[in-house]
Amino acid sequence: MLTIDVAENQWILNFILPFLSVFIILTLYFTRKCDLAILLAWVAGFIIGGLWEATFYFLGPSFTATSGCFTYEDGPEFCLADRPDWIPDWWNNLAHTFEDAGIFMIGVGLAWLILGRNKHPRFTRWHWGEFAIIWVWGVASEMVVTWIQTGKQFYFIPSDANPAYYTTPFFYDFFYSAPPDLVIPYTVVPDAMWWIAPFPFYAILLWLKRKFGGQYFGQNPIKEETADTATVN
Repeated sequence: MLTIDVAENQWILNFILPFLSVFIILTLYFTRKCDLAILLAWVAGFIIGGLWEATFYFLGPSFTATSGCFTYEDGPEFCLADRPDWIPDWWNNLAHTFEDAGIFMIGVGLAWLILGRNKHPRFTRWHWGEFAIIWVWGVASEMVVTWIQTGKQFYFIPSDANPAYYTTPFFYDFFYSAPPDLVIPYTVVPDAMWWIAPFPFYAILLWLKRKFGGQYFGQNPIKEETADTATVN
């Protein structure tokens, strides 16, 4: 019987998820399911996510490890899963950047669906309901990814600049079966990125919708005065 080690093959997701992020947003745009503002919002999400992913990469293995074995507070050793040698170190961060853009846009889609697609123009003025959905989705998604992958796919090294603000074996044990007394630290900086990032992203989204809302692929740009009434659809 063929068995698959999920932990050892999670690297495959770092190719599937970026592809889906790009494929879905381009498909929506070229089939006129979303306007130019939404496409550019995906680009904005990519750039925002790229800022911290590039920073993590250039800080090097003293900040983020993607291979090796570690201990925390004299606990038992845990080892990150091996990945194929042909995958470069920078690909993990670039893949996460594409995924960050996708997470931002799923939040936009959820806000559009939950608050009503046609009740009034969406994403043209600050709306705390819209922002809250994007924020909660972003933070929750980041935490789930962290719980699944910390200690297996990557490990943020606790330090004075990036302290562990909670520790637990629960998530590691839930997904992978932890050895006795294992403690996995979860650090502040990666989570804090998603506490902060939805603020500039949402502000940029509002500007884009006012500037480019209602401009669909293959259509002439609409007049500026009508752009404010454009909605995602």
